[in-house]
Formats: sequence, structure tokens, C-alpha cells
Amino acid sequence: MENIKTLLDALNYRVLEPLPVMPDSVEQPQKIEYLYLTVKVANGKGYITSDKKFVICKGATINNNTAKACPKAAIKKREALKADGLIVDNILQDDIVANSSSMAASIIVGWSISGPEFWKNSDGVALKELQKEE
Repeated sequence: MENIKTLLDALNYRVLEPLPVMPDSVEQPQKIEYLYLTVKVANGKGYITSDKKFVICKGATINNNTAKACPKAAIKKREALKADGLIVDNILQDDIVANSSSMAASIIVGWSISGPEFWKNSDGVALKELQKEE
């Protein structure tokens, strides 16, 4: 396990970085708008951070299968999460950070997928529509 972490660091893959800890002096956002991704084989909940990263929340159901069309970075992240025990019985064991909503969606479903189209708020409004409103 330690060898995998060393190798990933050497290759500059920062896939196992913990979530940043906010200092007490910085105000937390009043309300996080959660987004939901649901397909037949997987589902998850997440949100966008202030630095435009995407957090997949603990408890997401991860598709066990990976399609050939899955982005290579998502395949590597999925493999690393499994190797580190963060995916157990297809359930995400802790919050993780992805670089984009599409990467987060691909990690969950195991194929190339548009995050802005498939992540939706509790009212069913797609992320791409929410981003137009900003």
C-alpha cells in the first residue's frame, strides 16, 4: 500500500489527498447545495467547493464495472480508492475530492459521463442549468 502511495506521489497523481481543513477563522458557507447523480447501476451525492473542486460524499454507490470508455484518470482514481479501502462492497467509505463534476461522475458510474448534465439538485435541475444562473 505504501508503495502505491509513493508511486502515485512520484507520478504527481494527487488522488488520495485529504479534504482541506478549514481554519476556525474562516467562515463556512451557510448552506451547501448538494447535487445528486442517479443511474441504474450507481448513485451519489456531492457538492462543489469554493475552489471549484467536486466532493463526492461518503456513502455513494460505485458501479463495480468499468467501461473501456471510462477516462483513464477516473480508472486510476477508482483503482486507488479500492486499493486504499475507500470503496468497500461498492460503497464509498469517506468523502473524496475530484477535479470536476464530470470526473466525479465518471468515478461513480465507471464510464465517460457529463457531470454538468447528470448531477442535479434536489429539485431535479441539472448542474449546467444552475451554472447558467450564476
